[in-house]
Amino acid sequence: VVGGEIELPGAIILAGIAALRAGAGKLQLATCKSIAPQVGIAVPESLSISLDETREGTIARDAARQLKAHTVDLDAILIGPGTRAGNDNTAFVTRLLQQCRHVPVILDAGALDALHDEPDALSAHDRNAILTPHWGEISRLLSIDLSVVATRPAVVARQAAESLQAVVVLKGARSFIATP
Repeated sequence: VVGGEIELPGAIILAGIAALRAGAGKLQLATCKSIAPQVGIAVPESLSISLDETREGTIARDAARQLKAHTVDLDAILIGPGTRAGNDNTAFVTRLLQQCRHVPVILDAGALDALHDEPDALSAHDRNAILTPHWGEISRLLSIDLSVVATRPAVVARQAAESLQAVVVLKGARSFIATP
């Protein structure tokens, strides 16, 4: 699990705990250097990886290189819990997706915003990706009005799955799952 800005450490902690409950045998949590020790204490079963961070408390754009050795034998990678949009985030997510093109990937939160800026970032994953947007995130991702999502969520989920060639879990009071 890769994510967790310094203002949002709970998201990566919750995602890590969820991964363990879902059956992950080995868990690695990669997050900003200043919160990595606390994340490791909160989820002691995991390896806590410290990543370079920006002055604003986000993961630095070049931090993907720090994960190179940790991404060799992954069964899956979740990118984005506790992250927000931004230029550093887009560059980091894009580089990490390239580095992990052999791994099934799940994208959440700020990682989804990176796709808005770099829509081809998933092309190397050959339909081996899951996206978990809420209504606002899918609205930004597809550049459509939020009212369209509200009135036709199933259609929007199918549209996103087809255009991005990924499984889409459109989260809301009622969630919709679509495949390409």
